[in-house]
Amino acid sequence: MNQNAILIFARDLHLERSHGDEPFASLPWDALDLLASAILSDLIENALRVPKTDVLLFRDPKRRVDEALLRFHSEVGFRDSHAPLFGSMVQGAVQETFDEGYQRVIVVLDNQPTYTPRMFQRLFSQLGYEHECLVVGPTVEGRCYLIGMKSDYHDLFDSQQFDPTVRPYELLKRVCALPCELFLAHERYLLETGYNLERLKNELGVPGEKSNGYPYRTGEVFRQFEKKYRLKYSLR
Repeated sequence: MNQNAILIFARDLHLERSHGDEPFASLPWDALDLLASAILSDLIENALRVPKTDVLLFRDPKRRVDEALLRFHSEVGFRDSHAPLFGSMVQGAVQETFDEGYQRVIVVLDNQPTYTPRMFQRLFSQLGYEHECLVVGPTVEGRCYLIGMKSDYHDLFDSQQFDPTVRPYELLKRVCALPCELFLAHERYLLETGYNLERLKNELGVPGEKSNGYPYRTGEVFRQFEKKYRLKYSLR
């Protein structure tokens, strides 16, 4: 077992679809599921490229099995979670991981395909500098896309009253109240709106032949959408 662990969660793509003129608002649910699967697969593949690090994937066993994940069964630790809320799932996952003896843990709270191996390595390096510290990735929406820790702070995600991972600024307030050093990663945006999906699509652009960590699966799904839904849906 390695000392480092990256915790990833199998989740649906929760896209706000109330505005019909928003990009991707009219996309069928099965198409969004395809995109979510590609994003998760690219994220896992990049996490697996981080040296001396175990990748643990937590999922609700009642969910439909994503066949795209079967390729990772020999490399990823698959864990079941029956928690009713996402925050509760994260809380249990963090506690379980530290109980198993891991020393540095990165918790991915928002699945994005652009987290590179180099980014994860930088975060683990930061966790190695200080005796007691957290690395937090904030979002423009006031939430967190990841948290790196070297102590078991699973109570950050206590969801008895409400899920702190979905309430703006709540998780950040809990983090700031802890008696430890706090380091901020680069600010990002959540993939919960059509506008941000469009932004991601544009950022991916056309892959270079030797692009390290480029999310090919996600890029290919976006290209499929351009061809298949060009006449039926406004993607721009």
